[in-house]
Amino acid sequence: MLYRPLLFYWAFTIALWVRMSVGFVTEEILPPLEVLRSVIELLTDVTFAVLGIATLRNKRDIFFFISFILLAFFSTIVVNRLSFPIFFNGFREFVGLTLAFPALRYLIARSPVDGFVDRFDRQLYIFLWVQAFCVTIQFIKYGATDAVGGSFGYGGSGTVSILIYVISFYLLMRRRVPDSLYLTLWRNKWLIILLYPSFLNETKISLILLALYAVLLFPFSARHFWRLLLFSPIIAAGLWGIFNIYARVTNQTMDRLLSLDFYNAYIMGEDVDRLVDFAIGLQDGEFDDAAILWTEDLPRIAKIGLAFSALNTTRGGLWLGAGVGHFKGGTSMGLSQFAKLYNWLLVGTRPMLFFMFIQLGFLGVIWLICNLVTSLLLRRNSDERSLNIKLYLAALFAVLMFYNDSFRFTFFCVLVFYPILIYSTPSELLVEADDEGEDSGNEADLDRQHC
Repeated sequence: MLYRPLLFYWAFTIALWVRMSVGFVTEEILPPLEVLRSVIELLTDVTFAVLGIATLRNKRDIFFFISFILLAFFSTIVVNRLSFPIFFNGFREFVGLTLAFPALRYLIARSPVDGFVDRFDRQLYIFLWVQAFCVTIQFIKYGATDAVGGSFGYGGSGTVSILIYVISFYLLMRRRVPDSLYLTLWRNKWLIILLYPSFLNETKISLILLALYAVLLFPFSARHFWRLLLFSPIIAAGLWGIFNIYARVTNQTMDRLLSLDFYNAYIMGEDVDRLVDFAIGLQDGEFDDAAILWTEDLPRIAKIGLAFSALNTTRGGLWLGAGVGHFKGGTSMGLSQFAKLYNWLLVGTRPMLFFMFIQLGFLGVIWLICNLVTSLLLRRNSDERSLNIKLYLAALFAVLMFYNDSFRFTFFCVLVFYPILIYSTPSELLVEADDEGEDSGNEADLDRQHC
């Protein structure tokens, strides 16, 4: 029945755009709607979960979904004895990691509307323009701060910068002119120009993603390797100029940005014990000025180390963690006891390894790594661009383990997993027909769709 795929497509598309824009809309355009934001986010999470579960067909997807539910249920309900509402609320942050793939497989393979891939690619291009508009407005109002989160709103600066690079790189690969880097860049100059919002906040991962962007534009072959060496001085000069622009916009110096001591302090931290004492004192109300809350954010790697001592106080321990749901709550639902006790550790920037380890322990970390690695190992098609895309995403996934927890957002998973499936073989996309006899497509159709 045609209406079911169409309903699926529109439910998916509306939920995706609503979730990606609710932050900016409620913060900058319609502040009175802020009271409804948590409800809107809940509805979009439920929509994505229902669509994902309804399209579970692939053995890999089924395995990672069921294994997560069993692990999370055992850790949260059985071992740590938390409530079912906390469990379900915590599961919302894993909908993307568990259910984005089946929904995307269905949409790409079934093509419920004519030319789904072309339509979705156009939406990705629109996404870049939307971020340019939102980020520019936020930069003018707040400067280069965490408030420059694009359509995601406050705190979304890291996530929006990552997605700008991923989407721009993917679209550039899709539109690449064979054997002509110059024509590729000239015909897609707006994809390059639309990277500029990533320099209007202090997201330092942008520097890494930009360098990878420049290097992976070249196909992998002996001929293109020598071409890369030939262009390397130009690439280096361009990156140096862009880094200088970034330094000026964010009120930093090049010496500081290129200092190993700076990145060591940024990632590892200095005098962590003092920062921990400060954070605990802040949580206990020892400071009257709440405005200083953002000035002391525990360093990323330090948080992973501190998680060990925190987990030793839980029933789940290091292998099963404290259970899911500790990063949710505080609005319509209260915080868990663990979150109240260790709020000083849980707030602020969270590397993905920390996010996973604190909730599901070593087993959760193993599940996460296996999930991401197997996604990258899906059989890629013969298009030479598929290797560039997967290498770019592999580098991104590795960096995210120590950078932030963007994978907890379903829309983020949708947008970074989509290029993987686009450049996978048709056999990775075929979906079994349902009971009503809907045609699941064939490999020839899928091949043509990926050209």
